[in-house]
Amino acid sequence: MTTWEIYWIMQCDAISNTLNALTGALSIIAFLAAIFYILTYIAKTECEDMKPLNVAGRRILCVAGSIFLTLALLAAVVPDTKTAAAMYVVPSVLTTDNVDTLKKDFGDIYNLAVEGAKDKLGK
Repeated sequence: MTTWEIYWIMQCDAISNTLNALTGALSIIAFLAAIFYILTYIAKTECEDMKPLNVAGRRILCVAGSIFLTLALLAAVVPDTKTAAAMYVVPSVLTTDNVDTLKKDFGDIYNLAVEGAKDKLGK
């Protein structure tokens, strides 16, 4: 394991928190853009001067919406630090030959991991 791998694993929480904050802020911008677009769409039927504002509102809504969806998908995919560490360490430690030994030596940790996996899977 290199120092950069350790660094990026330890930064997963910060990256996830940043993505969640950006997603939240952009959701507000996308919501306001949607309201602006709807209002200008209604107003353009009454007044032809509102047509350029409606086009601008649609463009802002498309850009904000696409960035929001991208950030939301990234936020959903980036694991937390514990998950990233487990993803890296567990496959190298756990083999079919040493499962029983690990259960004996690390019984509590093993049970916590099994319970956590069951909770995540909803079983």
